[in-house]
Amino acid sequence: MDEMEYEVTMIKLARNLSVRALILVTVGFMVISGCAYSSGTKSASNLDARQKIVKGQTSKNEVLRLFGPPTMRIGIGSDRETWSYSYAEAKAQKRMFIPIVGPLIGSVDSEAHSITIGFDSNGVVKTVSVFDQTGGRR
Repeated sequence: MDEMEYEVTMIKLARNLSVRALILVTVGFMVISGCAYSSGTKSASNLDARQKIVKGQTSKNEVLRLFGPPTMRIGIGSDRETWSYSYAEAKAQKRMFIPIVGPLIGSVDSEAHSITIGFDSNGVVKTVSVFDQTGGRR
């Protein structure tokens, strides 16, 4: 496996694991609490911070300053380190709590955001992958 395939594989793995885990945890806690829940790093959805990342220029320290500590790190200390930031939120609509018919007519509004950043051996951004999902679910 060459270096580019490795980076793509690590980015896909990090994004899929972190987003799916956050959505599952979010929906689970929402059901338990009966209202709303969010988890992860809210900065993952910050468009201004995302736009400040420049491949080949932005350092790990700058990413840390923009987003804070990552949700997940892969390859810590290696020459191919990848950081992932994920955020998920779910809110039950008010009509969901109407006795008997609520679950039939209500829905859940949800959103999920993820940004995965790969660094080269000098600690400079090499790759950036962004995932955003919003919507409602019955």
